[in-house]
Amino acid sequence: MKLPRRSALTLVAALLVGGPAGYAATAAKHSRHRAFKIRGGLPQPLFPGASQPLELTLANRAGVTLSITRLRVRARIDAAHRAAGCSARRDFAIRQLPRSAFPIRLPGRRNGRTGRPFRITRTLSALGLPTRPWVGMRDLPFANQDACRGARLRLRFSARARMSRPLRRPAAAEVRTP
Repeated sequence: MKLPRRSALTLVAALLVGGPAGYAATAAKHSRHRAFKIRGGLPQPLFPGASQPLELTLANRAGVTLSITRLRVRARIDAAHRAAGCSARRDFAIRQLPRSAFPIRLPGRRNGRTGRPFRITRTLSALGLPTRPWVGMRDLPFANQDACRGARLRLRFSARARMSRPLRRPAAAEVRTP
C-alpha cells in the first residue's frame, strides 16, 4: 500500500511521548501525525557515581515497518534545582546508542479486514539491540552536588524514521530434470 506524500513525510518526522518513572519524568513533544512513540524513564533515582540503562519502548502506529535511523536522549533538570545550581550538562551524563545499532526495524501490521494499522509495541531489548542508552550522575569529587538532591530529571527523546522497503525474497530455484 502506498501512503500519500504528506503522510510519508510525517513518518520521517515522527517523535515521542513519555510519562513519569521513578525520579525521571519524560517530556512530551507531539508531532501532528504520530507514526510512533518513544516511552521510557529511570526506574530508580540516581546518585553520584550511579548510572542506569533506559529500557525504551517504541510503539508503531503506522501499520508499515519503520526503519529508525536516529534515536537521541536528552535531559533537563527541573527549574527549582536548576536555580539551586544543579546542571544537566555538568552533573549528568548520557550515553547514546552507537551508530552500529541503526537502523532499528520497528514492525508494523494492519488489520486484515479493515486495513487499519494495529499499534505494535516493542522494547529495545525485544528488537534485539544488545546495548541501550544509559543515564548516569557524575561523581564530581571537588564539586558540591547537593543541589541535585531530589531533582527531577526530564528526559526528552527524539528520533528519525523512514518507511522500510519490503525485503525481497529470492525466487525459488527451479529444479529441472533432463
